[in-house]
Amino acid sequence: MLGRGVWSSVRQGLSRGLSRNVGGWASGEGRKVDIAGIYPPVTTPFTATAEVDYGKLEENLHKLGTFPFRGFVVQGSNGEFPFLTSSERLEVVSRVRQAMSKDKLLLAGSGCESTQATVEMTVSMAQVGADAAIVVTPCYYRGRMSSAALIHHYTKVADLSPIPVVLYSVPANTGLDLPMDAVVTLSQHPNIVGIKDSGGDELWGACVPWPMSWGLRCASWSDSASRGNGKMPRNCSTASLSQTLRVLCRFIQAVACSTGLSLLIDE
Repeated sequence: MLGRGVWSSVRQGLSRGLSRNVGGWASGEGRKVDIAGIYPPVTTPFTATAEVDYGKLEENLHKLGTFPFRGFVVQGSNGEFPFLTSSERLEVVSRVRQAMSKDKLLLAGSGCESTQATVEMTVSMAQVGADAAIVVTPCYYRGRMSSAALIHHYTKVADLSPIPVVLYSVPANTGLDLPMDAVVTLSQHPNIVGIKDSGGDELWGACVPWPMSWGLRCASWSDSASRGNGKMPRNCSTASLSQTLRVLCRFIQAVACSTGLSLLIDE
């Protein structure tokens, strides 16, 4: 968690330089990260008493580290982040960073329901080693989540994030699709570098204007598993890891483009 002084500075930033000025965004040029490559989504192992099993997590990471992945996606749907406390979310990301090779990228889910909480979590994720933040759409008040509201939310997060931001749309879990007009607008932000789309709509990517130069495509455990037995994994140990890798036949792949965002689509 951020200290009072740090968060006070962040909150001041929320009221400064967040409107879009004529000629560009108020924020400076974001730190670009080339996210091209293949990323397995890291599941969160639990003990029989529902505690995070950090030992099993590290075992899984050591096995995943034997594959030439570009990096890992942590604290996404497969990481079951809604069931973790804030401190557990940060500890998981910290443990993953310590266990993985320094040349690999760590994409960490930092989304929360409020903009303030999301900014705080994103800053904290960066402090424990995340290279980019995957920010899921806030959804509890989905009836109020208009394009304008989502643009406002993501713009504030991206303006104040010390690491690049990846939009995350997963309507099966949130009941909310990230509207295309919002995506097109947000793609112009210098600190928003991609979108992970888990909607399963093959036509979605085809509707994206070509000048945005999107990339393709990924698979996740949750989607593949749902076609099998409809259950999410509750405890992924080393013993079950090989099965996970077989299910993830294409993994999460982001194809970097000359301009615009990278598009990650779950299949």
